[in-house]
Amino acid sequence: MLISIFTYFSDENNITYDMTGIIHGVKTSSNGYVFSIDTVDGDVRCFCKECPNDLGYYAVRGKYSNDGNIFFIERMHNMEKNDENNNVNQDLHACT
Repeated sequence: MLISIFTYFSDENNITYDMTGIIHGVKTSSNGYVFSIDTVDGDVRCFCKECPNDLGYYAVRGKYSNDGNIFFIERMHNMEKNDENNNVNQDLHACT
């Protein structure tokens, strides 16, 4: 049985994310990008049509596949990259 625990939080635009973690192992697939995100609960395999600009600490929102093997990212927010106004400069929408 697969048990998932999500950490819910919101950014300044009141967008709720499902988990946060460090993105690594980005690989190109025929339809997008597959990578892992290390969370406090473990390593989660993810898919997104958009490639994260940088490896690092991200917040993601999405849903698991029917079999629970991959997390399809709908929105991804880079928590590290800020511009001079302290705004995050990568916020990807509709990754799936």
